[in-house]
Amino acid sequence: MNVSRRAALKQFVIIAAGVALLPSCLQHSKKKIAGFEKVPIDEDQLALMNGVAQVIIPDTGTPGAKAVQADMFALTMLNDCYKQADRERFLKGMQAFTDQVKKQYNKSFTECTPEEQTAIIKAANGASDPETNDATYFYKTMKHLTMQAYTQSKYFMTEVQVYQQIPGKYIPSQAV
Repeated sequence: MNVSRRAALKQFVIIAAGVALLPSCLQHSKKKIAGFEKVPIDEDQLALMNGVAQVIIPDTGTPGAKAVQADMFALTMLNDCYKQADRERFLKGMQAFTDQVKKQYNKSFTECTPEEQTAIIKAANGASDPETNDATYFYKTMKHLTMQAYTQSKYFMTEVQVYQQIPGKYIPSQAV
């Protein structure tokens, strides 16, 4: 079999290009959330935060955590206000929480049914000692930030706890 120099070089270039492009084709990197450089999370992790927040404050007859974007509030607070060590612990805890759910249910938190998600959150709520357990630290931090996001939302401040200017309404004392 005679192979010309031109054909051999052509095949070599095709193979080399394929080898160079193969890692980019096989890489399934998830898209990182832009604007949060200090908390490098991807879309799946943000969906986990959103799912946890929705179970903590669900949408019922009133808007819940999803409506007030509690996940984005939590991400902003983590990025802007938390220390680097706390951010790293939050991310480690998120991974530990994900691993626990995967071990128990063989699927991610967002793939679980609402009943399973509620059971997971009840178990996490009953867990103690966030000082040593990273998954508990993640849940307790997420719960705190979700509650803070909800109680500082426009809906809560205008519909639930209506603001009254100081000094407020005058109520005379009923002296006898």
